[in-house]
Amino acid sequence: MRFFKKLCAAALLLAVLAGSAIFAHGQAFDEYGRVFMPVRATFEGMGFDVGWDDATRQVTLVRGADALALAIEVDEFTVNGEIRSLLEPARLIGGITFAPIRPLLHAAGYTLGENGEILPHFTLGIPAQEPLPASLEEFIPTLAIHIQRYNQLTADFWPNVANNVFLAIDNRDTGQLWMILPDGEFFLMSDAQIEALGAQRAQFDEGWQELTWNGLRGLYYATTEHEVTDRERIYRMVHVGTYEGIANFTHYVMHILEQPNWVISSEIYEHNSDRLEYLEETEARAVRWLMQRQMLLALANPGDERLLLDVAATIGRWLSEFPQDALNALAMDRIEGTAEYFEMVASLAAAYPGQIYSRADVDRAMSELAHWHFENATVFGVVSESYMIGAYAGMLLTRIAPGWQNALINDGRATAITLFYEHFSGIALPAPVQLTEAEMLYIAEELGRQMFSIFEAQFELIPEWIADLPNLDAELREAYLGIIEDFLAEMEANVLPMPYSQILEDFVRETRAILANI
Repeated sequence: MRFFKKLCAAALLLAVLAGSAIFAHGQAFDEYGRVFMPVRATFEGMGFDVGWDDATRQVTLVRGADALALAIEVDEFTVNGEIRSLLEPARLIGGITFAPIRPLLHAAGYTLGENGEILPHFTLGIPAQEPLPASLEEFIPTLAIHIQRYNQLTADFWPNVANNVFLAIDNRDTGQLWMILPDGEFFLMSDAQIEALGAQRAQFDEGWQELTWNGLRGLYYATTEHEVTDRERIYRMVHVGTYEGIANFTHYVMHILEQPNWVISSEIYEHNSDRLEYLEETEARAVRWLMQRQMLLALANPGDERLLLDVAATIGRWLSEFPQDALNALAMDRIEGTAEYFEMVASLAAAYPGQIYSRADVDRAMSELAHWHFENATVFGVVSESYMIGAYAGMLLTRIAPGWQNALINDGRATAITLFYEHFSGIALPAPVQLTEAEMLYIAEELGRQMFSIFEAQFELIPEWIADLPNLDAELREAYLGIIEDFLAEMEANVLPMPYSQILEDFVRETRAILANI
């Protein structure tokens, strides 16, 4: 298939050079899934003023406050002065400028549809759903719509996933319990109904558990007014583009109602059972960071085979060069990665009743969100990475290997990442992309910042413990001193970049001086 595309592209290019009318009219063409379109015709059709500077061979695209610029044989373009990747250089063919169209369209607020149509972006994100609810009671009608749509749409996203699922929401502030039925009907439960439900009501402010009621399966969710209405907490789900309620619901459907049905390989839990992040493993973290970036590029540019092969090559490098890291990540990639995948696709399907109606719409929405993720949402740490890499790999597999979920369910060691890599077995992969010196410096600094943040709480605790030492009996005093010494030794053992290393060194020196005088 790839050879056929290459052959067709070469034939079309020869036709152009021979003066064929095919490109005289600026038809689009496809190379390995990367779509090139005539820039002038495309953007004039969208209402942009298109300019050409013959001296610099630069094209300008202006509409209102938006200004884009690209140059022939340059693989970057600018959006209001901000530099972005074009994936590969624009070309001048038969006097017409052709460019990889998806990055340009996204910058202008559009996306390329399945059939080549140019579509405006969805209106996604928390701001699109404001005003935020002022109370849990005010939020219930919105969440009821989401639950109804979940039960209607999400069978497309995971085989035999639990649907016809209710949600019981316990307001820990008021003691009220709301019921949202699978069809979206909702009501405040009476004391008798609560007793009949048999819920073991949580003795903490938030939590999830499985319930059955009138022959239906469902989830019980303990929450608070603050959790539902706090803007900062709500915005932590910006990567999904929706409110936290439906995102958590879909995530725990996967954990509580779906994953217990999978084939289990207990050995995967023998590695990293403490869910450590291994931030000190700089090279492994760097490769997984690159993996996230490449997956996001592939998500943002559907069908681009070269981007998919780059992802596979990086996964292959990670598996071969960092086998222990792969073992440390295995359980989380399998469990949390798939839960995050389901959370993202099911939340997008459920939370946008006026815009998203199908799996194709969800895929298009995820392509749009991938651009935001690329700039804002790559993460570090074995566990933290597992959520995002697993989700991204699942979304890519849904495009290229429908039915991958069954393979994962039935193989206790499979993850979306390993299945993606296996999909390209037998295919010659490109050399893995190497990180630049600037990228490695950024990663080292970011890892240093995160490792340093682990010690920040100890900066407050240790002085408090030292102040308490005179008031303790001898046995407890020795225990406190042992804990303090362990913390100080851990600080000394960590090699952090400046200025964090100096801060730790100063703190350890000053603390030891205080202890010496006690």
